Amino acid sequence: MGDVGTARSAAFEVYLKECFGDVRVADLAELATLDFDDAEVVVVDGEPVTYVDGMPRTYKVAPGLTVDSLPPPTVLVGGVGGAIADAIGLKLGWRHGCLCLDHRAIIDEGMSHPIFNGPLAVPPIATTSTPSPENFGHYAKVKDVPATVATVEIAIAAEDEDAIRAEMKRASQAGDTAAVVAAMSSLPTPGLVSTSAGFLDSPDCERICGGINMKAHDYVAVGRQGRMLQWGFEADPSRMTPLGRALFANAVAYIAAFADAPIEVLRVALPRESLAISLAFLDGGGAGRVAGLFGGAAPAGLAAATSSDEALAWFATHRDYVRHVGSGPGAHWVLDEDALTVGLAIDSLELLDHCLADPGDERSGRLWTRYTHRALTDASIERAWLAEHRTDLYFSDWAGYRWISPRDLPRLRPTEPRQTGDGPVLAALSAVADATSIRAWVTLQIAPGHHVYAPGAGDGLPVTVGLPDNSAFSLVDVTFPDTEDGHLSGYHVIGLTLGAAPVGAAGRDELTILLGVQSCDEQSCRPPTTLTLVCPVTSSD
Repeated sequence: MGDVGTARSAAFEVYLKECFGDVRVADLAELATLDFDDAEVVVVDGEPVTYVDGMPRTYKVAPGLTVDSLPPPTVLVGGVGGAIADAIGLKLGWRHGCLCLDHRAIIDEGMSHPIFNGPLAVPPIATTSTPSPENFGHYAKVKDVPATVATVEIAIAAEDEDAIRAEMKRASQAGDTAAVVAAMSSLPTPGLVSTSAGFLDSPDCERICGGINMKAHDYVAVGRQGRMLQWGFEADPSRMTPLGRALFANAVAYIAAFADAPIEVLRVALPRESLAISLAFLDGGGAGRVAGLFGGAAPAGLAAATSSDEALAWFATHRDYVRHVGSGPGAHWVLDEDALTVGLAIDSLELLDHCLADPGDERSGRLWTRYTHRALTDASIERAWLAEHRTDLYFSDWAGYRWISPRDLPRLRPTEPRQTGDGPVLAALSAVADATSIRAWVTLQIAPGHHVYAPGAGDGLPVTVGLPDNSAFSLVDVTFPDTEDGHLSGYHVIGLTLGAAPVGAAGRDELTILLGVQSCDEQSCRPPTTLTLVCPVTSSD
């Protein structure tokens, strides 16, 4: 699947037919609706992401796309593949990665992986000992950064690429944005790497190789989650090296064997390694950001940290008790005082045993429900559940800090905001609940040259926020951003406070907001419309 009729799509079609014979080409716009019953493997590609005025112009994912929309084993290529991974909530993808991969793979775990060994014959491989780029060293406080990495060329390098990158670095250090953009535009579109933080905390994931990129040495260039494989390199087969073409074909053949492999974990919360990385970059006047990481009030010991070293020392002591809650503007880290009090790590089976040893204790009930998403109302039932699944259980930060059994997989939904739009207006919703109320945020992104109207504006219909008639929630308060003229343009956040639905009420785990907007430019106004925004409600408890 790609942009049919382009030279890029034709290059993939020709090469795949050479390797596999039976190949059908379809347009990427059909991704959410196509019937894949006769497909053994799907390769999702598209025209490379391009940069306009230094900002990436990305492929817009068709609405309604979910993990279930792609039932066959699937290869996600480059930046477009990363956009698809983001939309369906995979650990792979761009949102927690970087579109900054060059043409070289890092073969840091040897060449024992199946894609290096067939079915297509792989040319003799001679790795190059490449000095780690300077940016790899930026992560030295939280990662063991090698002085050199073993690399192979997946694609043909651009002419004078090293000189161009040196010019980009010089221009960046000089603050010459125009020169950076000009240099960037002369390079091939970069490929995609995904974060390695927490990537292997579920058994549905494997990292196959990394690549030279502008983040860290251990980011994922080629990796698998369930039946999905990310091939981060952007070059089409006409620009791949013979080795690159062979490895790509072998990757397609490799993922075909995972037709029945479930995707066990979606992005629900950030893993703890992400907090460590944030704390490692606090030097240079950034220590004040600690409070923001924790929703406005950092734990006492961390709030007193004056350097990244002190902050990381706190993290080393408290890693077993921190977790990430919420999504969108409301996402933040919390220190679990319950787990800290009993002195047991949130990802230890000993904590579950502790809860079941004293099931009548309120703290035991909170901890059990928090990390198993099961109610501790009948200890005998919960003991039987733990005994049945104990040897299979694993703990996943990405899945929302919970214990998961592969034999009893939960229905997970990614909590990262999904954008809904009308013309120049894009909106997304996120929400987090505590014991008494729900805080929610509507993010608005209005295209340049357009605006919508805040309440009180006298020259247009103001934005309205409401609930469906059958909502399980009640709207308590709405806070709009301040404006001088009543016009909202660019990026804005509308804050909501809602009454919490009773525990057990239908629909309590999902919030729907009706957002009424009318967008205008200096010459005309679009008809008023109502956007339906939906998101899961995550718990801060």
